[in-house]
Amino acid sequence: MFMSWIQKYQWQALWMIFGVITSVLLVTIWSIYPIYISAQIRNDVKARIIERSDYYGLPISDFSAAFVRKDEFRICRRIHQKGLDNMVCDEFYSVNEDQ
Repeated sequence: MFMSWIQKYQWQALWMIFGVITSVLLVTIWSIYPIYISAQIRNDVKARIIERSDYYGLPISDFSAAFVRKDEFRICRRIHQKGLDNMVCDEFYSVNEDQ
């Protein structure tokens, strides 16, 4: 029964799975898109991540940019605890004097 359904709708299922994966990737990329197009924003985010890494004494790999816009960005850090590693997000504002 299940195999006959798979054989009948295999292409529709494949395209549906492809669409879901593509949608998730687009939402993820869109939230940090300004990092790719602006060197100023990229440098601001990088500087804040290094600053936070030094402040908390954690490796840079524990930090990630969760959301980036022209005037603000959010940096999250992983808290290592027993069990699941939680994420804590801090919000910072980038300074663009030339705009």
